[in-house]
Amino acid sequence: MSTKTEDKPAAPAKDAHAAAPAPKGKLLGPLLAVIVLVGIGVGAGMSVSSFLHGMQAKGTGKGDGHGKDAGKDGHGETPGDGADKAIDPAATREIVIGDLVTNVPNQQGRRYVKITCVIWVADKDALKIASPNNEAIQPKRLLQSALEERMKFYTLEDLTSQGIMRVIRDDFETRIERELHELFRTPREYRYIKRVIVSNLLVQ
Repeated sequence: MSTKTEDKPAAPAKDAHAAAPAPKGKLLGPLLAVIVLVGIGVGAGMSVSSFLHGMQAKGTGKGDGHGKDAGKDGHGETPGDGADKAIDPAATREIVIGDLVTNVPNQQGRRYVKITCVIWVADKDALKIASPNNEAIQPKRLLQSALEERMKFYTLEDLTSQGIMRVIRDDFETRIERELHELFRTPREYRYIKRVIVSNLLVQ
């Protein structure tokens, strides 16, 4: 019997390429590509969100004013509501109705409201309103009185509500039209007012 020990076959060598770690350079490329794609997706999402937010703000008309002083406190209507209504400056004329001041109702005379009103009318109508032939009739003063009387119907809650400047502007336009029609006896379909601008709303 042979006592020679048989040599065991050598273990096969491991694949050098399989055992070696992947070079860092080969992983860096795909990683950068993933980062770029993620960045593009986030940027696109932010752009779409910003666009939709802008469209929503435009459609809802944000920026309407309220508060004690819509022209100063920054959380209300921008001063001069009504200035965005297009007119022909060559055929119209500005008439400053002025500051309208009256007491706030149900406040026992402790609080008052002030607002400034300006109107734009056709040149021919401006001559009748601002420079009437009959000096005994002062249309501008009549309009001031009528608008101040109208302001007495606005409560404190009304005057500090969202969008109050636009409400007052539209209300003033209706009241001025009615007063001028009654004063000058013109047909109801005739329109005097081209633009009404209200500003400087102050509640004290």
